[in-house]
Amino acid sequence: MQKSIKTADVIATLAGKFVLIERQKFPFGLALPGGHVEQGESPKMSAIREFSEETGLVLREVTFITRRRGKHRDPRYGMSETNVYAGITAGTPKDEQGSTKVVLFSEEEILKLPKDRFAFDHYKILGYFFSL
Repeated sequence: MQKSIKTADVIATLAGKFVLIERQKFPFGLALPGGHVEQGESPKMSAIREFSEETGLVLREVTFITRRRGKHRDPRYGMSETNVYAGITAGTPKDEQGSTKVVLFSEEEILKLPKDRFAFDHYKILGYFFSL
């Protein structure tokens, strides 16, 4: 059985817009801020850490939303699992040099974007969140 890679992703708003990142490395595309859960770290701790590293923002009022697991969610791995959290943030976004560019979109703008602009299954995750 193939080991599942564990990650955590964040759906957050800043001044009424959703905080996304434009990935500067493979796999390219728009994505939720997030990343790998480190050894000894809970998925929630990972979500908060990764969000800050990728956006320069501090996440507040963090709530668990959903868990997604499946084959080929991430083209780098056969099997992966993510815990998705939601929160709010304030401040001035800062890109992670050479890795991410922070972008802000309204829900309407996100829904008008083609699905293939997104990395991973993040368009589906956002669609699920918008339906709640």
